[in-house]
Amino acid sequence: MRVVYFGATNFSYELAHYLLNNGINIVHFFTIPKEFPISYSEAKVVNSNFADIKLLGDEYNIPCIEVESV
Repeated sequence: MRVVYFGATNFSYELAHYLLNNGINIVHFFTIPKEFPISYSEAKVVNSNFADIKLLGDEYNIPCIEVESV
């Protein structure tokens, strides 16, 4: 099974790390930036539980795309 993984929090980071260490084949990461625009606010919002999933991508040589709000 090939897995595409989306996450941007400490929980999602730890879960992805666990999956990778237990043989799950994550083939691509998608994440969001720590601060991002949202439709109901002029100011960017901050993910206070943010974890940088790109670090896992670098460590395991897995591509990671950071998605901006559209």
